[in-house]
Amino acid sequence: MGWLDARATEEIYTGKDAKMKSIPYLLSSLLAAENDAVIINTIFDLITPQDIGKEYGALYSCMIETWKRHNLIEPIALHIEITAKYTSDSHRTKLIKQLNDIWGLVCQPNFWKHYLSLALAEIKLNKLKVLGSGLADNEQSPKQVDDLLLTCKSEINLIESKYNLKQERGLTAITSDYVSCMDKQMSGGYADRIKTGLYYEKYITGFRPGDFVILAGRPKMGKSALANSIIAKVLQTGKRVMLINNEMDETSVINRLVANLYGIDIAMLSEPERMTEYQATQVLDVMECFRNLPLELYCFDMKTPLEIETEAKRLADSGRKVDFIVADYLQLFRTGEKHKSLYEEVSSLSWQFKMLAANLKVPVLALSQVNRKCEERPNKRPLPADLRESGSLEQDATAVMFIYRDEVYNENTQEPGIAEINVAINRNGKTGMDKYFVDFDHMRISNLELRSE
Repeated sequence: MGWLDARATEEIYTGKDAKMKSIPYLLSSLLAAENDAVIINTIFDLITPQDIGKEYGALYSCMIETWKRHNLIEPIALHIEITAKYTSDSHRTKLIKQLNDIWGLVCQPNFWKHYLSLALAEIKLNKLKVLGSGLADNEQSPKQVDDLLLTCKSEINLIESKYNLKQERGLTAITSDYVSCMDKQMSGGYADRIKTGLYYEKYITGFRPGDFVILAGRPKMGKSALANSIIAKVLQTGKRVMLINNEMDETSVINRLVANLYGIDIAMLSEPERMTEYQATQVLDVMECFRNLPLELYCFDMKTPLEIETEAKRLADSGRKVDFIVADYLQLFRTGEKHKSLYEEVSSLSWQFKMLAANLKVPVLALSQVNRKCEERPNKRPLPADLRESGSLEQDATAVMFIYRDEVYNENTQEPGIAEINVAINRNGKTGMDKYFVDFDHMRISNLELRSE
């Protein structure tokens, strides 16, 4: 985590008032669990030695190593691990005394969830103290303060999601939810599924909560025009769209949406100094309608999926729950972590976007570049292997759609103004390709039968 470095965390945890009272009882629960993998792995997955702090961190590390080595946590094996790991008599004595102390606290194994929930609450509280201390100790410019607040929101969201003991769901509960969902769809359709009326829906049947869909292609193929058409149709249904664009400024994005929604030539919107008085009045009139659309627009404001999740939760808390998220485009985002290569960065980024859709239970559409390899082939239509920088994109996505226009490469094409959209990967159904009419004057892509309109 950004601010929660080892030194700051240690200062909080070793302070006079910061002693974590629940930790000895949690460690005693590990001893009581002995070889119960569910209990032990759940605790180890949620809490690290750094989370526990200096006082019991070393003993907790020994417990982790003992479990890895023996698939068992009991006093003798733990005593052997302590003796082997620490040569200093003072360290050994301290840890063995702690072991004896927590052995005296050993309770029934079924108390482990109670002690784990208490420990998680203390960990979260202490980490929030670190954040508060970081804010209070910084005298910075207004812009830096805003950046600190944004970082703070992301850190709080990470604390909330990471240190959370989720309730177990058995197969009975899962089956019940499945039948309830099926019954809802049979009786009245699926209200949360978003449809746009474009051909590709005969394959992906709309955007469903939790879907992570990738729209990919080479530059100038029409990715933004297709995304623009999807956004416009979603807005027209009354669904709230969160659009994060790290490629264009707000004016450019609004010009494209207004051109699509209200049939105004984008060239006129891009050069307002050439508008007649009538045209200017027309634009002002449609902007009164545009301003009331359920659109949340962010240009160059968010760099990571975690920041998107934090903002989406804030919007939900304020009564503006997001129904659909569009990220343009994926390679311009970062994970907030250090990676050895761009391949690893994009792979991690792909997984974070997938988890963003799952955690918020909304569909996420991410635009993506493909590499230049397709341009070296006689047939330049992109394939899944062409996804730029990372194979994880095709593995993580619910569906992958590629867009291609022959006129970009062939000036004598037989199909000017036509785009192909190929649903090349679909985890929930069939794949296939269809052709569409492209109207760049209004940043619009539509089904061929609507070309005359």
